[in-house]
Amino acid sequence: MADTTPRHLTLFTTAEFQFDDRFATRSVTAGKSSGSGASVQEYLAFARELEQDGFDAVLVADFLGINRKTLGGNGDGPFGIRRFEPLTRLAALAVATERIGLIGTFSTQFTEPYNLARQLASLDHLSGGRAAWNIVTSFTSEKNFGLTQLPSPSARYERAQEYLDVVAALWNSWAPDYEVERADGTFGVDADRIVDIDHEGQYFSVQQAIDIPPTPQRIPVLVQAGSSAAGTELAGKNAEVVYVATPDLESAIEYSNQLAGYAAAAGRDRSHIRVSPGVRLYLGETHDEAQAAYLSVLTDQDLIAAKQGIKGEIPTLNLDDLDLDAVLPIDRFPSEDELRAGGRRTSRALIYRSWAASGEYPTVRAFLTRFGTSFGHAQFIGTPEEVADTIIEWFRSGAIDSFTVHSANSYELLTTRVFPILRERGVLPPRPGTGTPTQTFRERIGTTLSPRHIRDYAAAVAH
Repeated sequence: MADTTPRHLTLFTTAEFQFDDRFATRSVTAGKSSGSGASVQEYLAFARELEQDGFDAVLVADFLGINRKTLGGNGDGPFGIRRFEPLTRLAALAVATERIGLIGTFSTQFTEPYNLARQLASLDHLSGGRAAWNIVTSFTSEKNFGLTQLPSPSARYERAQEYLDVVAALWNSWAPDYEVERADGTFGVDADRIVDIDHEGQYFSVQQAIDIPPTPQRIPVLVQAGSSAAGTELAGKNAEVVYVATPDLESAIEYSNQLAGYAAAAGRDRSHIRVSPGVRLYLGETHDEAQAAYLSVLTDQDLIAAKQGIKGEIPTLNLDDLDLDAVLPIDRFPSEDELRAGGRRTSRALIYRSWAASGEYPTVRAFLTRFGTSFGHAQFIGTPEEVADTIIEWFRSGAIDSFTVHSANSYELLTTRVFPILRERGVLPPRPGTGTPTQTFRERIGTTLSPRHIRDYAAAVAH
């Protein structure tokens, strides 16, 4: 049965806090430690402000390894500079905030289930039930982890599903009634209510139960990133939130329909999953002012560096010899079949190829500007009223449930002009006030765990 609960837009932001009037990140600031060109205390104070303004979560993205080709530009983007790995940053955010969800990106290819289960359980305890795991299979950095070649996409997703099943079993290994009252009135643990998982699979062998008691959410909110067929199938089976690149509404609708099919095949309903595409916002008092803000983001030096940066997604694409104002040649791009056969992430590479083929970005400059400002995600450019209308159109299409704000040139215009319009029109829930009841992240966004990860404790203990 479909979920008929009234829906509201949820809003996430990435942990770089790329708001040009508050935390500008377009230049590398030496000696700073937060990754946002600010001190750690300024960073944490701004996280509290995001919470007060109604953001539902902070997403910490992660790419394992350094990409030297991109460091000649502004250090921004998916392969840019990182000053903290996700868990450290999330732990700091956990103690500095009260309500906002904490989404960390962790790879199923280059981590181990038992360690990650313990780490995320600790974060869920530390934050009072606000931890979430952005599940990725990784498409780079194999040589940093003892591999000479990255496993095929199918093998990476097979491993990811087994990994997920293992961590869910670990988080479920303590029965709800594990705590017992002794005759003297003190409390202790009934060890018989903690069941070893005894997992022997293709990729992992894990014997014992987790050594950390159940957390407020028991299972942190499961987020999945990726829009390939294999990634979407993984999301349909497991995810509560999907972080995805859909550069336009048409592709968002197409993705949502695909996800609904995979969810139904897994015995789930699409309405139980929140789709949260990335978006970058360029706001101005006039449309021309917003367009000028967009065009001023990247310098020529940044665009030249972007010729190298895009090779992180399409290694064989060579635009080095082309002037920025030259016509963009589609024949420089690999075919769709060649991209799919490359063994790495294809969804984003296919987006870039489609931009080149569409003719919408006729010059190298226009194409690299679109790439270097959005990295395949949506961009909304306009006045606060125009951007609010676009957000409402996307939300009311039923294709999306959330946006992950990658950046905005004006936090002030976003929170004082766009958000009030969304609230007046019933799309965004009221701003949380003092005394707002504390909720877990799952309760806040209204998602539902996959039946795959809900355990029959009575049967497990009896076994």
